Amino acid sequence: MIPEIVEKVYVINLKSCLDRRTNVKREFHLFKVSNYEFVEAIDKNDKRVLESYIEGFVKTYPKCFRCEKIKCNCENNVLIKNQIANWLSFVKVMKMIIKRDSEKKLFMICEDDIKFKENA
Repeated sequence: MIPEIVEKVYVINLKSCLDRRTNVKREFHLFKVSNYEFVEAIDKNDKRVLESYIEGFVKTYPKCFRCEKIKCNCENNVLIKNQIANWLSFVKVMKMIIKRDSEKKLFMICEDDIKFKENA
């Protein structure tokens, strides 16, 4: 079903995670997905993560980024470097799509731990 409706799939993958890359290839082969591209993920220690804090792109402690309160009961109320790197990786892919593939109609962006179910 995916190959019939999705024109291109982008897979976010850390360069160091070769085992995950192999699993994605296997998973896509099972579901006949062939039009995909791996995009190197941004690592948590990448300078762009730090820059996003410095530039104010990321809300920082002590206020909760969800409710803006100093004390709250929100789960995960502090954004950590891994989360910022993950989001920046998605932004990277979206910019690629705008630059290179904007004429296509439907994309899928996924991480390298994707697992399809029987009726995917």
